[in-house]
Amino acid sequence: MCFAENQEDRISIVQLNSELRHAELELLSAHCATHKLRLRFSAKTVARHGRRDVLRKSIETASAERILFVDRKADAGRGNGLRARYRIGRRFEQRADPAGG
Repeated sequence: MCFAENQEDRISIVQLNSELRHAELELLSAHCATHKLRLRFSAKTVARHGRRDVLRKSIETASAERILFVDRKADAGRGNGLRARYRIGRRFEQRADPAGG
């Protein structure tokens, strides 16, 4: 019985790592798209002229990813510079939605 539980754990871990690799590729794609935007437009232009619903959804998605990945890294004691990056992201979020809602 113990062997079966260990076997299930191993399979779950393999599946987890496979899904993490897939998520990594999707995040890399999103990072590239964001980089292209940064090359073409300033943050001020995006905040001022970008569609509010798209900006809001993008910010929510990025925040959720930060919670999943960055906070886990910081919790492990390896995320010293990451809090500052989060604060920069929050400033961009506030500029993108000055009304706060």
